[in-house]
Amino acid sequence: MILVSLPLLPWRYDLFPSFLTILAFYYLFKQPIISGILLGCGILAKLYPVILLPVFIIYFFQRKNFRAC
Repeated sequence: MILVSLPLLPWRYDLFPSFLTILAFYYLFKQPIISGILLGCGILAKLYPVILLPVFIIYFFQRKNFRAC
């Protein structure tokens, strides 16, 4: 089944927005500004990363890290 669906994967599953979302999670702990930029790019590419925006905002305010990293 995997071999049959492998050629269809790039067309049916949005790899680019998923990659940007994973990078946003990775940079959330290191550099929140870059994380926000990547999340915004993921939202521009596809709308589903917008559901992660409240999670990122809650994490940001919970840490009380208001300075730019």
